[in-house]
Amino acid sequence: MEMTLLHKEVRELAIGHFKRINRTRRVERKRWDLPVGSWDVSVVRGPVLEKAAVTQIILNTEHPLTGEATRFNVFQVMVYPANPKIPI
Repeated sequence: MEMTLLHKEVRELAIGHFKRINRTRRVERKRWDLPVGSWDVSVVRGPVLEKAAVTQIILNTEHPLTGEATRFNVFQVMVYPANPKIPI
């Protein structure tokens, strides 16, 4: 499976669970297209999870010595509970 498809499936799965936990349908989505890649962020906010986000960053660069094209693909899931006593 290609990483982009895998990341999309995992992002939608995580966002779906965040929405269910917070009992909301609202998702904030932002995308930035940069000359060297892109940055996608999906955020769910609510009473249980103050902020839960899934981020994917893609950077296209060249190796400084060889000039070979290099692609970095970063995938993050960050969860901040509303109550700091909730164990994570």
